[in-house]
Amino acid sequence: MNCELCGCTLSKDEPIYRATTTFNWPLRPGVMIHSVCAKCIHKHFAHAKWLPAEPCKHCERPVILQVGPRKRPRLLVCGKKCRRSVHSTAAWLARRLVCSERVCPGCGNGFVPKRKDARHCSPACRHAAGRRRRSLVTSRALGNRVIARTDAHV
Repeated sequence: MNCELCGCTLSKDEPIYRATTTFNWPLRPGVMIHSVCAKCIHKHFAHAKWLPAEPCKHCERPVILQVGPRKRPRLLVCGKKCRRSVHSTAAWLARRLVCSERVCPGCGNGFVPKRKDARHCSPACRHAAGRRRRSLVTSRALGNRVIARTDAHV
């Protein structure tokens, strides 16, 4: 991981400081949070107060937060990569479903789904169901055309 201010590379055991800076753009004022090394903290954020170090949710690196008006984040991470990893893992776990056995509408066999929206036991059953559905739609469409033609001639 690199410091966002000076670009120096940090070792895995070296703590990262999460420093906040405010900006007052005319249309959108706000706050930015930077992952900064200890050298830059003493140089650019000497006035700030800091909380004790806590481990990053993803990589276990020590993270030190700045004391301020904002409340503590729910997920304490050291940077953007760890935030993305934690969020993608949480999304994957949310998609999974621990549920009882379901019955496949294609073959009638029981199965435990790997996702909460799974209806069929396998891709082969899912594709076969799609082929059956498409053949029903085309046969109905052809049947309606034939009836329409016989009605037109009568």
